[in-house]
Amino acid sequence: MAMMAVTNPNCPLAIIANHKLSLPPSACPFVVCPEGRGKIRVRLISASNLVSADANGYSDPYIKVKSTSIDSMKVTKVIDKNLNPVWNEEVTLDITSVGRELLIFDVYDSDKVGNDDLLGFVGVDLSLLPLGMEVLTCENLSFAKHGVLQIGITALDFGLTNIPPNYLQAYTEWRNNLPGHQRKEFKKLKKHKDSFGPYVNKVIHEDYKLVNGYLKRKKNKREKTAKGIIKGLKVAGKVSLKVLEASTNEDD
Repeated sequence: MAMMAVTNPNCPLAIIANHKLSLPPSACPFVVCPEGRGKIRVRLISASNLVSADANGYSDPYIKVKSTSIDSMKVTKVIDKNLNPVWNEEVTLDITSVGRELLIFDVYDSDKVGNDDLLGFVGVDLSLLPLGMEVLTCENLSFAKHGVLQIGITALDFGLTNIPPNYLQAYTEWRNNLPGHQRKEFKKLKKHKDSFGPYVNKVIHEDYKLVNGYLKRKKNKREKTAKGIIKGLKVAGKVSLKVLEASTNEDD
């Protein structure tokens, strides 16, 4: 028989504040095996309003999942020329440390030539999942001007129990309204030392890092190379300008 969290009508309500979901202290026990492992079922339902990555005005989207347990796994098919793809695919994943890991969903545009383009990403804290209950959410993608990913996640053998009566509603509302962030926003987020994001002290895939509790994707080799070239061109331009100015002054 499948295990499932129990709703406790006497439990204080879950609260959403400053983009974080708060639970009453010690009110909702987190059940997990002694080794900390667990299984989750993930439904990759659809995406909407994705950015266009191709010259034809469309993208060819698919999804990968990543965590410290999963190096990188493609979990959907590619849907050609579509900014509102519907996958309706399902996968079961083994997670090594469900209380600490962040599960990351990367949405990509498939390219036949060159590297696939990232259309956005979102991270999910597995330690906030209720035991045995599917949570359906519409996730705002980061590193994207716009785009929403609809997923359903069920913690099959771990999770919160004895949950508040409003927990599922509060969790869904929290996730649906959690904003995505652009790369340029992280300088500002980094300066806010008194304000932390929802993922403090989580362990994450090596492609990412945490900035004050917010999930940020690291630059890959291609992006670093492009940045170096641009920086070199800017330096060369400044040198040329100075040479030109010096030459002009000599003529005077």
